[in-house]
Amino acid sequence: RPLVWIMIIYLIIKQWQARQPFPESGGKVKSIGTDAEWAAAKANGRPKVIDAYATWCPPCRAAAPVYGQMSTLYPDVDFYKVDVDKNPAVAQELGVRSMPTFKVFDGTHKELGTVVGFQRSQIEKLLEPVRSATAKSESAKAETKAE
Repeated sequence: RPLVWIMIIYLIIKQWQARQPFPESGGKVKSIGTDAEWAAAKANGRPKVIDAYATWCPPCRAAAPVYGQMSTLYPDVDFYKVDVDKNPAVAQELGVRSMPTFKVFDGTHKELGTVVGFQRSQIEKLLEPVRSATAKSESAKAETKAE
């Protein structure tokens, strides 16, 4: 009988965890909730990272605060999150098959890469070309001002 009690307690804990609110990402992460918001995000001409998540997904919950922190470290990149259960059309367009999935795009909305599961180092690796392009752009602007 102890096994039955352990299973009951386990199920109660899992139910309680599922009812907890999704942690806020913080930082400068913007939520995409409508097709119009998705269209605006695609058309804005800035590099972007899209986090496709689900509120019931434990790795997504763990990644949310760290993703928010990352958004403050890259001022020239837009960070978005898409709840795949509330916006399945966007998830389908992005080709999301598991959560969390992170897609990195350049300013022309060309996909630079995908990271399935939260691997901060892999996301940062995909952002390196964006960071170096931004640095080159900034140095060119500084040279132009100096002349």
